[in-house]
Amino acid sequence: ISMPDFDVDFCQDRRGEVIDYVTQKYGTENVAQIATFGKMKAKLAVRDVARVMEISYGRADKIAKLIPAKVPDEKGDEVEATIPLAMKAEPRLVEEAEKDSAIKEILDITAQIEGLNRQTGTHAAGVVMSDGPMTDYLPVFTTEEGGLITQYEMKNAEKVGLVKFDFLGLKTLTVIEYAIKLIKKFVDPNFDISAIDLEEPDVYKDISEAHTTAVFQLEGDGMKQLVAKLKPSRFEDIIALVALFRPGPLGSGMVDDFVERKHGRQEIVYPLPQLQEILKETYGVILYQEQVQKTAVVLANYTPGEADMLRRAMGKKIKSEMDDQRARFLKGATDNNLDPEKAGQIFDLMAKFAEYGFNKSHSAAYGLIAYQTAYLKTKFPELFMSAIMTCDLDNTDKVVNYANDCLRMKMKVLPPDVNKSDLEFTVPEKWSIRWGLAAIKGIGATSVKSLVDERLKNGPFKNLFDMARRVNLHLDVSKKTMELLVKTGAMDQFGLSREHMLTIIADVVKYSETHFSAKKQGQKSLFDFGDDQDQQESAASQDAHPSWIGESGKQHPISLESLEEERKLTGMYLTGHPIDFYKSDCKRFSKTTLIDAPKFASQSGKDKIHLVAIFQGGNIGISKKDQKPRAFITLDDKTTTIEAMMFEKDIPPAFPPPGTPVWLQGSIRKLPDGTVTRMKIDRILALEEVRQQSVKAYTVSINMKQGAVSDQDVKGRLTKIATMATKNAGPAKLKIELHYPDSKVVMNATQQIELTNEFLRAVHTSGMTGRYE
Repeated sequence: ISMPDFDVDFCQDRRGEVIDYVTQKYGTENVAQIATFGKMKAKLAVRDVARVMEISYGRADKIAKLIPAKVPDEKGDEVEATIPLAMKAEPRLVEEAEKDSAIKEILDITAQIEGLNRQTGTHAAGVVMSDGPMTDYLPVFTTEEGGLITQYEMKNAEKVGLVKFDFLGLKTLTVIEYAIKLIKKFVDPNFDISAIDLEEPDVYKDISEAHTTAVFQLEGDGMKQLVAKLKPSRFEDIIALVALFRPGPLGSGMVDDFVERKHGRQEIVYPLPQLQEILKETYGVILYQEQVQKTAVVLANYTPGEADMLRRAMGKKIKSEMDDQRARFLKGATDNNLDPEKAGQIFDLMAKFAEYGFNKSHSAAYGLIAYQTAYLKTKFPELFMSAIMTCDLDNTDKVVNYANDCLRMKMKVLPPDVNKSDLEFTVPEKWSIRWGLAAIKGIGATSVKSLVDERLKNGPFKNLFDMARRVNLHLDVSKKTMELLVKTGAMDQFGLSREHMLTIIADVVKYSETHFSAKKQGQKSLFDFGDDQDQQESAASQDAHPSWIGESGKQHPISLESLEEERKLTGMYLTGHPIDFYKSDCKRFSKTTLIDAPKFASQSGKDKIHLVAIFQGGNIGISKKDQKPRAFITLDDKTTTIEAMMFEKDIPPAFPPPGTPVWLQGSIRKLPDGTVTRMKIDRILALEEVRQQSVKAYTVSINMKQGAVSDQDVKGRLTKIATMATKNAGPAKLKIELHYPDSKVVMNATQQIELTNEFLRAVHTSGMTGRYE
């Protein structure tokens, strides 16, 4: 009866090929993308008018910033601001206009032109095709590449008889395609995603346990809660999940009925026996628009076309149309010998559910993609997670979320390394993922591509000096990129500390620039007697820069400050973790870890959990439920990162700075269906404060076994402890233990100490261990 709506999702990297294909197939004159028109909105129009009037940007910007985004209209509804409405809502605009005639003129002109089209754009997905030249239907303009774009926007293009096709780029299809390539390369060259088993028990087990991070459509917090309640066990349940998780069904109670009926806790009831076949897959609940249509066909002799008009009428809720449809339905039902009263009840039931009904064909298509991603994650976890992290490598928040899920699966997340990392995320071995260089904040793929290409061609870099002679660090990489690589640990394998490398990077880059400049000019050494000239020059230059050459493979202690820099640039701690500096605290004050905390959930939610973690930030907002303050705090303890909640009475006057070690008391509630709620924190204290109140003695241990440390090292460490103890004098007793191959020496220090974070970090970075007595 009316034209269909075409929405087709493609791999986002290849969407352009689809447009090229239809252009070649139907003719360059017959295919056009749809135009969009950017409007002259109040703020932008003010700046445009001021520019034409040669008014300074500063004056115009001041006026534009006074215009509110939303203002109340005559009915009191919030609407987008126009100049007349903005001047009613913001007295300062009127003041500025009264005291400056130029400002008044800007506002007067803007009021006349706002709302007009300002510039053209291209619709994100829309393409139209015609059976003859597009100019027979509407005006067009051409792109630089020669393609056509309509000069009508979408609705008007449809009014002249053209059918709009939406060719959308869907990132998930790109992820799947990339994962398939990895699977074919490393696991099974004959793998076929279209042939996978849609009833694989392991996949449904992972989904039912809400391990759905990175699973299409099923990864949001709210959806995870629904998944845990529903516990899908067949493909039809996945289709239903996509349709159920929308405001209408969630608010109607329909979702609870669906869940209870699936698990046999509520009786499945069908309005009429004839509807059992139609509603069986949704446990007697009308969920899909197709079920409404089929019910009309079976009960009231509707044609499929009429049933589609019924679906549309129910969706629009126009009374006159609904009255006509009701009469038509009752007549058809009566012709089928149905009781008119019962038929009326069923019509009302259909009308109620049609408000929430979802298109099953859409839900099934998305359900299939959801299942495919879940299957890939269950069967090929490293390859799938590597694929999705690569596709999102410019979105640090998403990458960190996926990386934390890798940690939950007990997968190693390896730090960036110029000798091992590629631009994207890779899988060096089973159950591990290597960080991609292009995923470091501030580093673009082009700035490190030359490093990766050179390494793949001629082998790993031996040291900074070797890198400087093989890649033009000034032209191809840049000093800033080199510094970012150092700060994220990507050059730790060169045997130099990060602090030292940062002091010499400028010289290394300068040397590289000079070296390549000389090479380009064809300069030769005075002693160039043969082919080994470059090697001789290299050896001489290397000898001149001994501080650039570290002991290969030597691991230097990583300071807390360096770890924080690393987290800022990658979103997480990769080469170490601040919690490692506080192992004694974790042993003394913590009962579990963040990742294992749900094991201690109780149905009452009153069983207390004690934890040590690193505080990463907190936000306070107003709850929609009771209009009271709620705080959401981010915690990280190496096992995972979580967001916990605090109620008004428990929120401290001020949160500690991000990166602070804290002691927490909280609880997690287990719901009757087995799912657990978000962790609730009722106490948060600085770890330093808790430690100083409860620990009375501290023992530092030094390993004296042969080869472990030299006498000079021991003397240096003892001196450092003495210095730090003097600096951190306090009430706790200090002991020192020297561990020999077959004996132990214990010394009581004369100096007592205050167990500050600074003191414990000094012990840790000196290669010693400590414990509380």
